[in-house]
Amino acid sequence: MFANAAFAGVLNEKGAYMGLALGKSKFDDDNQYGFSLADDKDSSFMLYGGYRFFKWFSVEGRLADLGEFKVDDSGLVDVNYGVLTANAVFILPFGTSGWEIYGQAGAGIVARSTSLPIGDDEGGVATIGAGVRFTPIKNLSLALQIDGYGWVEEEDGAPDYDTSIATSQLVIQYNF
Repeated sequence: MFANAAFAGVLNEKGAYMGLALGKSKFDDDNQYGFSLADDKDSSFMLYGGYRFFKWFSVEGRLADLGEFKVDDSGLVDVNYGVLTANAVFILPFGTSGWEIYGQAGAGIVARSTSLPIGDDEGGVATIGAGVRFTPIKNLSLALQIDGYGWVEEEDGAPDYDTSIATSQLVIQYNF
């Protein structure tokens, strides 16, 4: 018990970290594809790295594959979304227990690729999310988090669509 209390005091130090997140994603196309959206759920994964400046604040960069979704438009078309974001992370540690909750907000670039020769596009994206994290040993953290990514799909001569993808993920993080 005393060893855990002595260890827990170093959990909130500043420093670099990197991690991997795996989970599920759900696509909301704002009726852009109408009834043609055949599959709006897929797997997602994310690689990220950051630096914790204070026990309550860090900044991180994220590279995520948000999934591949199917549109039935005279045959199945695959639409894949990926993002690259910079995020501010606000952290609320629960004393020296190793538990903390966090929220993040960020912005970056979303890229859409399709199985058609046309249809690839990129634009700006905003992200917001929250999670709970436990650090059982100094260099390893485990977390559950949810994130939302939102952007506007703009096409020439077509209405704009408020598009979003929500993810729920399991996270493993290495703390340097």
